[in-house]
Amino acid sequence: MGSTRQGKLALWRMIARVVDPGSRFSAVRLAARRSRCGILGLERFNEDDLCANLDWLDQHQRHLEDRLFATSRPRDGTGLFLYDVTSSYTPFGL
Repeated sequence: MGSTRQGKLALWRMIARVVDPGSRFSAVRLAARRSRCGILGLERFNEDDLCANLDWLDQHQRHLEDRLFATSRPRDGTGLFLYDVTSSYTPFGL
């Protein structure tokens, strides 16, 4: 995702989704409980920052997908690359 603040926020969104699936609010609460994402070097952020990060992701989606594809396929050009476009969030207790 890169070393910029926006790249780090996008990475935190993915980490938070794995650790504690939920909303942007829960990702902010999780960051507060996890020493402000010290491993990523992120400063304090709020829900508005994560909403703005969605705009950044939208603007850079093509570039990010191209980089992920280039780094994840076999070097010899063989193989099939598939990815899941469904949401990883499932509300429990329905």
